[in-house]
Amino acid sequence: MVEAEFVIRLSEEEYEGLKELAKEAGAGGVAQYLRHLASGTQRAQGQTMKQAQSGQDRVTPQGGRGNSSGGGVRKTAIDVLKEQGATFQEDVAPRLNNVEAYFSKLASSGAVVIDSGEGKVAFDPEFYKEFTEKLSGLPQDEGAATKLLEERMAKIFTRLIQAGAIYFDHEKKTWMFVR
Repeated sequence: MVEAEFVIRLSEEEYEGLKELAKEAGAGGVAQYLRHLASGTQRAQGQTMKQAQSGQDRVTPQGGRGNSSGGGVRKTAIDVLKEQGATFQEDVAPRLNNVEAYFSKLASSGAVVIDSGEGKVAFDPEFYKEFTEKLSGLPQDEGAATKLLEERMAKIFTRLIQAGAIYFDHEKKTWMFVR
């Protein structure tokens, strides 16, 4: 039997969807699932060979992407979250097949995930800690509070208010997350 390397470029959402299909099919993982598909039909085998010869990005077992042609490494969802500080469900839902799996993956990777009632919000844990510390010292006035925050935090603060995820507690005199 001649073996070939199967190479494919997938978005994080596509990869998560493929993992879900593999799980539903009872496969031990994505590689086993793809082998099953490839061995099942000549058409699937032909596609596998074409993909292997195309030089596209290779999917690593950890879900990261390494470029087979020597380029850079694609960012994972948790890498993007670290850069952004927070990810809102409404922003990513149009690109996802399984929103729950996406946020579960972020949570299992260490992200803080909160359900705002209008959707989920995932936070990088370091950003969340810094953000909640700053919340406690902000004034009640949204405009004044926003001016005291750096730009990224101010945008997230405003979005959280709009989503109903945070409110100002008049008794404790601090901004709090809805639980």
